[in-house]
Amino acid sequence: MGVIKNLACLADPFAVPIEDALDQFIADAAEEQPAQILEVVAVAERSPRQRKPRQRTNSTRVEIVGLTSRGKHKSGSKKCRRLENAHYLQSLAEPEDVAEVSIYDFVHESVSAFAQLLSERENMQVWNDFISCSEEEQQRIVDEASSDVEFTDQAECDDAGKRGDHPAFSADESFHRLDNDLRKLLRKQKIPLGKLSRLEEEVSAFFKSHPGSEYHNCLCSSFERLMMHALCQYMNLISKSYDADGMRWTKVWNQRPVFVPPAVMLSSYLECRCGHRRQTL
Repeated sequence: MGVIKNLACLADPFAVPIEDALDQFIADAAEEQPAQILEVVAVAERSPRQRKPRQRTNSTRVEIVGLTSRGKHKSGSKKCRRLENAHYLQSLAEPEDVAEVSIYDFVHESVSAFAQLLSERENMQVWNDFISCSEEEQQRIVDEASSDVEFTDQAECDDAGKRGDHPAFSADESFHRLDNDLRKLLRKQKIPLGKLSRLEEEVSAFFKSHPGSEYHNCLCSSFERLMMHALCQYMNLISKSYDADGMRWTKVWNQRPVFVPPAVMLSSYLECRCGHRRQTL
């Protein structure tokens, strides 16, 4: 190993600042890196962030029930062909033709009474005349209309009273309204007229007070229900038996706005027929 005798020829290591030395070291290290690594780093710095492409679907396409192939790895050739045909037909239609079905597609358009009033000129003129009247005049018109309605109801009641005297409401005609089996039974069977009379009075009083209501009664025996059906047909009422709460009930209702009882009740009619039969015998 040689000994350097002339130290003046050597460079002073502390003559260069430490910052310049570090920069020189970094520059030398960068020059020693491979060119490929530098290119990859440069491309990564220049290119923006790559994102996964987003699949866009046609919003106007309607899913065909039974022809979709989503979520399945394989599907048959016939199914694929049907799916392609369905998509082809959808591509030929307009977007509004293949839109989703709404509830309004099944609801029919209707015109209210007030809208119809505004659409007709004559009715609109009457409405405008009514509005232009004073409060007293409007009240007078309303009272007159109410009196007309009451007069109509009274006329219907009078007509009902007249129908009670019509031959079609006589005892014989009312009895012939019964079914053949009921007529034969009432003619041959001994009927408890007292029980039948009480049922008639109860049903008749109910429908005189409430002609539009329903009458319900829980009768004990089937024979009493049979009498109830017979007197309902005699009074031109509708009856039906049903089960409720473990018991057999009978429901009776009137199909007409008013109730007109027959001139002769069924119990009286049967009593007269029995008396006439005894006299004949």
